[in-house]
Amino acid sequence: MKLPDNIEDLRRNVQVHLADMSRLLEMMSNEDDVVHEARTFFLKLSLLIGRALDIELQ
Repeated sequence: MKLPDNIEDLRRNVQVHLADMSRLLEMMSNEDDVVHEARTFFLKLSLLIGRALDIELQ
């Protein structure tokens, strides 16, 4: 996978991938404790990535 040449493209790519991953996790069963834990860790990770790249997540 080729990385973007500038920070703005990198930020946009990160936003797109975070949104895609979030949608995939939402499609999974709420009854599974592992899925619930994965969602929690993903939320923490996405917030950290957003802050590191100065992205305002929606």
